[in-house]
Amino acid sequence: MTFTGLRGTSRLTDNCCVNVAFFGDQLYAMTETNVVRRIDPENLKGIGEGVNLTDCMIAVNTASAHPHVLEDGTAINLGSQYKHKGGPHYCFVKIPPSNGNEG
Repeated sequence: MTFTGLRGTSRLTDNCCVNVAFFGDQLYAMTETNVVRRIDPENLKGIGEGVNLTDCMIAVNTASAHPHVLEDGTAINLGSQYKHKGGPHYCFVKIPPSNGNEG
C-alpha cells in the first residue's frame, strides 16, 4: 500500500517491518520514518491506515523504530527534523500513555 496526500510526502510505503511496540494499550508496527501502523495484537493485521506522526502534532521527518516505553506507558523516542529554523537537528518525542480513547 502507498500513502498519498501525507503532509510533505507524495510516496511513503507502509513497510513497517523494523519493530513493534505498545503505545498505551495499542500495538504499532514501525520503521525509520514518521509513519507508524496500528496492528491488531491477536492476528497482526493492520487496523486502518498508517498514522503520520506529523499529523499528530509531532514535528519530525523521521523517527526511530525503537522507542523506550516507561512503566506508566509513556513512550520516548528519538526523531529528526530537517526544516527547523536552526537547521537540521535531533529531537526527543514523548507520547503519553493511552487514556482509553480510540486513535
